[in-house]
Amino acid sequence: MLYIFGYLLSFCNGLLIFNLITTKTSIHPLLKFIFSFGLGMIISAHIIFYTLVVFGQLIPFFLILINLSILSYLLYQQKQTPKTLLAWGIPNDTILNINLSIFILVLATLLLKASLFPYGGWDAWAIWNLKARFIFLGADQWKNMLDPVLMHTNNHYPFLLPLMNAWIWCFGNTASHWVPLTTSVIFALLLPMLLGLSLYITTKHKFSFIPAFLMAFLPLYQLLSISQYADLLVAFYLLCIFTCFHMANEQKSPSLFFLTGIFCGSISFIKDEGLVSSILIAVLITFSIFTNKNITNEKNKILKNFILGSGLALIPAVFFNIFIRPENLRFINGLTSTSDPTSWQRLLFTIAAYFIEILKLNWQGLWFIILGGILLSFKTLYKTNTQKLIINFLICYLTIITINYFINTHYPISFWINTSLNRILMTLVPTLLFMTFYSIFLSQNKKG
Repeated sequence: MLYIFGYLLSFCNGLLIFNLITTKTSIHPLLKFIFSFGLGMIISAHIIFYTLVVFGQLIPFFLILINLSILSYLLYQQKQTPKTLLAWGIPNDTILNINLSIFILVLATLLLKASLFPYGGWDAWAIWNLKARFIFLGADQWKNMLDPVLMHTNNHYPFLLPLMNAWIWCFGNTASHWVPLTTSVIFALLLPMLLGLSLYITTKHKFSFIPAFLMAFLPLYQLLSISQYADLLVAFYLLCIFTCFHMANEQKSPSLFFLTGIFCGSISFIKDEGLVSSILIAVLITFSIFTNKNITNEKNKILKNFILGSGLALIPAVFFNIFIRPENLRFINGLTSTSDPTSWQRLLFTIAAYFIEILKLNWQGLWFIILGGILLSFKTLYKTNTQKLIINFLICYLTIITINYFINTHYPISFWINTSLNRILMTLVPTLLFMTFYSIFLSQNKKG
């Protein structure tokens, strides 16, 4: 029961920092709630990482004291501003209230599945929860998780999710399996809520929550989201980036661009796919700011804020990759290897696998809805800066993933496809649904 205080403390710190950053912006309270939880968990995880670097081990009492000190300072600072701590209450919006009440059913289904699957999937056992236990229980020997003998655990991966779970464990005496389960359920619930709210707030369309429920009740989404994998975090923070970027553009807000940068830099420490995403998005957003004709007077300030936010959040990933990260022993360059060379057949197999995957029954036609929506709104698909950012990112990202499948011949291509492709695509589904239905509603508004 004490573990709940870890989540609450991170949320409160995230909320207060969010309020401090965005004093001159307009953000819906419910959206602020979701952003604040994601931001607070990042901050608490980063504090643990810096503690590991400086002191060589995790010190629960010290970590709790730091987070409480941050909370006390932020509460004092909040008194200096007229902004309320949390504009909370039942929204005076019937459509919104009806849709939000349906998330009680979403939570119930997630809890039911999670209770039948309490220890997560294979990667939770072998990678993410194992790393969390090394960090929490290993004292000054936590770096043993990087030993080459543990190559099968992807010891070269960064570890934001394990740091989050280790932070919550600081409020108890044991590394309880209920904590990784609870973390995954919270993010699994917040992700479709973020999708529905983002669409509703940006379009005011009465069917804005339909794509959120399509994803939330998809059995494959529920299975992958409660598997306690880091892919869920990649999906969540990707949508945070694009939603925050959209609001930043609409309000021309340097502070929201700073927050966009925080989310952008943070996904670099989730896993390797997050690092690729972080770099791609940072480059694309920088280019978007430079070429945005609607931003003139504050262009330099906006660019500085975005770079500052990204740079601060990138520090753990940069430090890890330069000083800590072990060699990736699960990579063979098929372009130069004589024993395991790659082939054009491997590339063709990879491309064909994308089409085969989206036709599988476990997606229950979701990809046909996405493709149909893209065709339906084709004329408005590339209008706004957010749509351009998402489309350019998706093209670049999937190209890099395909090249990696083609080059890395450590395992047969069938192994990579069967173990990772559906998870990679699922991380993109919330963003794709946001872009697709935003374009549909935009198209309908123009016709109206």
